[in-house]
This record gives sequence, C-alpha cells and structure tokens, in this order.
Amino acid sequence: MLAAFAEQGRRILVVVDNASTAEQALPLLPSDGTTVALLTSRHTLDVGARLHDLDILDKPASIELLRDALQQARGSADNRVDGDPEAAAAVVQLCAGLPLALRIAAGLLADAPTRPLASLARALETEHSRLDRLHREDRAVRAAFDLSYQHLDALHARLFRLLPLNPGPDLSTEAAAHLADADQFQVEELLQDLARAHLIEPGHVWSRWRLHDLVRLYADERAAEGTDPSWRDAARTRLLEHYATTTKAADGHLRALPGQPVPKAFTGREEALTWLDAERANLVSAVTIANGTGHPDIAGRLPPSLVEYLRWRRYFDDWITTSTIHRDTAHVACDDRQEAAAWNNLGTAFWEVRRFDDAITALEHARDLFRKTRDRSFEASAWNNLGLALREVRRFEDAITAHSQARDIHHSLKDRHQEAMASNSLGLAFQDVGRFTEAIGAHTQARKLFELADDRHGVANPGYSAELDELMP
Repeated sequence: MLAAFAEQGRRILVVVDNASTAEQALPLLPSDGTTVALLTSRHTLDVGARLHDLDILDKPASIELLRDALQQARGSADNRVDGDPEAAAAVVQLCAGLPLALRIAAGLLADAPTRPLASLARALETEHSRLDRLHREDRAVRAAFDLSYQHLDALHARLFRLLPLNPGPDLSTEAAAHLADADQFQVEELLQDLARAHLIEPGHVWSRWRLHDLVRLYADERAAEGTDPSWRDAARTRLLEHYATTTKAADGHLRALPGQPVPKAFTGREEALTWLDAERANLVSAVTIANGTGHPDIAGRLPPSLVEYLRWRRYFDDWITTSTIHRDTAHVACDDRQEAAAWNNLGTAFWEVRRFDDAITALEHARDLFRKTRDRSFEASAWNNLGLALREVRRFEDAITAHSQARDIHHSLKDRHQEAMASNSLGLAFQDVGRFTEAIGAHTQARKLFELADDRHGVANPGYSAELDELMP
C-alpha cells in the first residue's frame, strides 16, 4: 500500500511509537525510498536511521507546556501559571524538564481547578514521595522508568542502583568504577549501555555521565528495596576515598615548586587543574555529605586539599563552606590542631571576600588553638595572617603587635623565610602609621633574610607577604 502511494507521489509519514527492540521495529519500516518513518524508543536502536536524542525541556519551554496543557483542559481563563510565576517555576523545577512529569502535573492541576500551583509544588518538594505524587490513573513517571529498568540484567541494574551515591551532578567513568569496584573499561561499557537505554545521560565531554533528577530518585528507590545496605555503604566509602586521595594528589601538583617531587596520579599541574575543575561540584558535595554518612575522616581530609585550588580559581563560597565543615568536624573530634588549621583557612577565605571582622575572629581562634597545641610555627603564621586582617580594618597598632609576635616566633625557630615574610608585613604596618624609619629597618631585615633563604622573589617584592597563608598541619 505504501509503495502504491509512493508511485502516485503521495508522501506518507509512518510513526512507529515506543519500540522496544530493533527486531520489533524493522518489519514496520517502509523500504520504497519515498515514505518517511519516525521511530520512537526508550532505547537507542540500530536500524540504520538518523538518530535524534531528545533532551529535557528548559525552563521557558516547561512553563509553556504547563500553561498550554492547563488551558487546553480548562480553557484560556485558567491563568494559574501566569498568576503565580514563582510557584510555576517551582513545579517545573521539581519536574526537572521531563515532559511526562509536566503533563502529569498539568493533569493533577486540571483535575482540581481551584488548586493553586503552590500547593502542588509543596506536594512535590519531598524527595522520597515525589514519584508517588507524579502519578495519575493513566500514566506515571515511575511506570515509565520501570519499562526501561526491567530490561537490565543484574550487572547493569547493580551499577544503576549505585549511581545515586555520587554526591554531585555528574560523575566520571573512573569514579563509577570505584563505586562498582570493577574494571574501568567494563564499567565504561555498562555506562554506555545505560545511556543507550536512556537511564543515564552522557555528559558534555566524553567519560562523564549524569542522572536526570527524577531518574536519580527512582534508582535510589530501587536500591532501597530489600537490599542489604552494607554493599552501598562500602561503595560510598570507595568513592569518597577515591575523591579524597585523588584531590590530595592534585593539590600536590598545585603546591609543588619547580624540581620538587609530585604524586604520579597526574602528569602535571594542568592535568591536575583539569581534573579539579571537572570534579569541583562532586568534591564540595562530598565534604558536605561526609559527616552525615559516617565519614568524618573525609570531612577532615578533603577541605585542606581543596584550599589552594579554590583560592586559585577564586571559588570563595565553596572555600568557606568546606572550611566551615572542616572546623566543625575537627571540633567534634576534639582535634585542636585540625580545628586551628580550619579556623585559619576559614579566616583566609573571609579575608578574600572582605569580611574582615569575621576573618579577625577566625584567625584569633586559630592563633589560640595553635598556641594551645604548642605548634609554634603555625601560631606564628596565624599571628601574621591576623596582622594582615587587622590592617584592613585600620587597627594598625594591633597589626604591628601581631606581626612583631610572628617575626619573633619565627626568629626563635630559626625559620628565615617565614621570619622574612613577617618582617616584611611588619614594615608595611609601620608604613601605615607613618613610622617610616622603623619600616625601612623591617624591610631591610626582610630583604637580608630573603637573600639568605635564596628567595629572589621575596627580595624584589615589598608586598610579598600581603596575602594570607592557608595552613595544612
């Protein structure tokens, strides 16, 4: 029949909807060379056709779909979407751009014409019940995911159930291999299969993968069904340990001076920075969840390894977040030394964002705790950092006292380089109050000490110490 139409020059569009396998679809595809076919599937099928991957809807398109569906059902007088744009934005965000979820949300609203969008948004807020809410008699988000999940064998299903353990928005193949405790190339094949089944999505670059928000809830739900939680706990531990260990190695490359040995995990500084850029959201989220999932050691180890990178890229909000968690974790563990370092790094971050009063408070805590633990070198560095913060709020005499303390402690420890930096800071504080003869003396002493330490940069730069140092005891 299609061939006859083709001979008459009549073009027909054949729609083959929701095919499960290529074998199911192939007998239905026209072969006359004229008739066009559109084949839809939850799986990427090999039928020799042009592939079009449908992405989720962006926010404007999602709101448009919600508005159109409501007005189609209830008439143009239904202005609930335009009447409460904040609630409409909340609903589409919770539906995460998935057309099926948006159609169900519109249906639920159409069923109750007096129901405000804010009511539906509140109903969808709770993660563990969101999939239950996105359900009507004729359709359900969970049922659509079930159709894809039921095709998975045990290996694919196990990996799929582990993926929500990743704390950030996407993950690498390497990270997934640590989750699964399996060979990276084998895991890569499994991930590609899950992507062909549209249960996960390829990232913007190769070897990165992400879960749609609602699929993440579904995978987490399946993992919780009659499963021994210990295997997921072990997987989370492997993943967090991978993030902590690799971050420390990357940090080693960022801090290394020319000629110093560096960890072998990366070929150089640029590769380490590239990895940190890709994983930043995962690493910050890992710090955030570590305590609540029984991994306070990660909450203590990751933040110090991130400080240099977050300073370098100027991600100050992340720096404050992770250092605050580091401080609180160390305080609970009664680890004064780590708490002191966290206070110092938090004060340094506050200084960078010009929250000078907060910086001073944090650095005073760091100084006092380092004094308590008898870490004289770190106490001196905290004194020097405190002096720099005090200068910013024009407490110049207090700053002079702080820098003098730092200089004297470093002198007693015979640390020429740190003594030079403190002397240089002291010289800058003397300049602030017009004590120029004393400033000349401090800078002259700093220059001599930098020369003895073979630091030519310090010799040349009078503002060398006007930046706070992060500490990693």
